[in-house]
Amino acid sequence: MERLWELRGKVLRPGKPPETWRFAEDRDATTLHLGAFTPHQDLLGVLTLLENQGLQLRGMAVDAEARRRGIGSALLEAAYAAAIERSFSSLWCNARAVAVEFYASDGWVVESDAFDVPGIGAHYVMRKYLPEAT
Repeated sequence: MERLWELRGKVLRPGKPPETWRFAEDRDATTLHLGAFTPHQDLLGVLTLLENQGLQLRGMAVDAEARRRGIGSALLEAAYAAAIERSFSSLWCNARAVAVEFYASDGWVVESDAFDVPGIGAHYVMRKYLPEAT
């Protein structure tokens, strides 16, 4: 968990105190954390799935030096598989304005007007509809 929190802090909360890197639900039995690692076990990317009014994707972060290598897309594919395995028909997230294009390119749709998360910036609710499990 420490490595996950550190990457979240570095990417999503730079300069903010460590307590802002953690989610209250991080240790819940239904929470799932996914990570992308190098062969040497260096953590390159993370995302968290929370059962919150459906299945919420939260805290997705890819190290700046590892971006544009397909890590984010691979994490999303793993999240979709986990959601389908858990019988969810969609995932939702509060996407930062700078990430909307990334999610949209993978089939996510914007479901809200922009809203401000204090200290972080503009966000949009987005959703990814999944194929039904077979």
